[in-house]
Amino acid sequence: MANKLSNYIWLFDTILNNKRISLKEIGKKWEQSEYYDGKKLSRSTFNRWKESAEEIFDINIECEEKGQYCYYIEDNEKINKANDVRVWLLDHYHISSILNSSMEIRDKIITENIPSARNFLQEITDAIKKDSAIEFIYKKFGAEDSQEEKICGLPLCLKQYKQRWYVLFQKDTNALRIYALDRISKLVPIKLATPIKKLKINTTSYWDNYYGIYTHQDNAPNLVKLKVSPRYTKFLRSLPLHHSQKEVETNADYSIFTYKISVERDFISEILSNGTDIEVLEPQSLREEVTNTIKSMLGMYEGI
Repeated sequence: MANKLSNYIWLFDTILNNKRISLKEIGKKWEQSEYYDGKKLSRSTFNRWKESAEEIFDINIECEEKGQYCYYIEDNEKINKANDVRVWLLDHYHISSILNSSMEIRDKIITENIPSARNFLQEITDAIKKDSAIEFIYKKFGAEDSQEEKICGLPLCLKQYKQRWYVLFQKDTNALRIYALDRISKLVPIKLATPIKKLKINTTSYWDNYYGIYTHQDNAPNLVKLKVSPRYTKFLRSLPLHHSQKEVETNADYSIFTYKISVERDFISEILSNGTDIEVLEPQSLREEVTNTIKSMLGMYEGI
């Protein structure tokens, strides 16, 4: 099954990256791929892979009815969004394939550890699929052992952020909370005495107005204006902080970027982490908050 899955992923990735491609061109790329097993790609094999890829990835692979009869993926642009799990899966599959074939140089490939990926990820995804309730013990960082809390309710979706997995959770009181998987213990599936009516939430867009993981749904988006050094401007162009990012002014000494975003602590921490490369221009309230934080940090080092 592993080899078959590799073929389905390869086909999905090939069509996605080429946008429109004929069966003849797909066949040529197959013979040049690392998965080629010496057998040419027949139409019947292609059709089997196509049907399997469509089912596994929830996609539609269509064929133009003219010209070279090229194949393409419906809603290609939507799938190519940075937060689409299918693109994430493709990226990680490629990385996994490279690492598996490079074990002889494993001491020269350094990766980041994500321990929470091994903490109840399977149990939570199963519960999301079944819309079933779970119960677990949760401990906040800095809390005493006696302050551990028992949590009951419905997991709604999962999000990865900075080496941790988080779950958006609907408690049995209907309150929405976000919990880090690496602080969860003793997770078990349960059947609630009083069933919870699942809240209607678009989990795909739940974080659209935010940077990071923490949200406050009453916090409306504001226009944020940042002055950025030439060096860091290049980083923001290649990897925007937020999907609303716009470069509105550029010169030799700095660039100015704007964002339509709900400001929470993750966004503030990101600004501070870049030191003198980023200056907040607007809004004034955010500029003052960053200024006060910097003053507090400076106070910690006075007298050195």
